[in-house]
Amino acid sequence: MTELGAKRIISREELQEISSKPLLKTIWAAAIDCVGGKTLSHILKTMKRGGAVVATGNVSSSDLVTTVYPFILRGVN
Repeated sequence: MTELGAKRIISREELQEISSKPLLKTIWAAAIDCVGGKTLSHILKTMKRGGAVVATGNVSSSDLVTTVYPFILRGVN
């Protein structure tokens, strides 16, 4: 993937951090997620202000545990 421009490859385990906090330190400006579940929850919690997420699947799980905070406070689309 680095030949396509990726600076680093992130393991699935790194994105499945379980935290009860509704928001975490911002990391992403945009994301495409085909895993769903805990991964999508973590991505939403770590989106930068005005960021965008595309969720295309639910390979891991169809459950999505999140709050409205990423959408209201950070304007995530």
